[in-house]
Amino acid sequence: MNFKIFFLLLVLISNVAFAAPQEESVQELYQKASESFQNEKWSEVVEYSRLIIKNYSESSLTKEVLFYLGVSYFNLDDLQLANRYFSRYLILPVPEQAKLKIRRLNTMIHK
Repeated sequence: MNFKIFFLLLVLISNVAFAAPQEESVQELYQKASESFQNEKWSEVVEYSRLIIKNYSESSLTKEVLFYLGVSYFNLDDLQLANRYFSRYLILPVPEQAKLKIRRLNTMIHK
């Protein structure tokens, strides 16, 4: 009986100790991608951006991340992938939030 309890506790403890880490939020990943982009760490930009597309494809940040990927692959001399991501970037509609910012800027400029 004691062996069964010991074995059960061992299994429970090992599951807790080796549990998968929490998935990063889209904002955390985007922050890392953005910082890597600003620092021209193109491989890191690709890594974080692809995670956003894979795990958060419906995010409002997807369009900008596609642009990041296009620039990154261009700088990594992979013109075929750069073209693919730039094309996807151009096809996606502009998010509503960005449209509002553009309208505000236009009204400020044309006053």
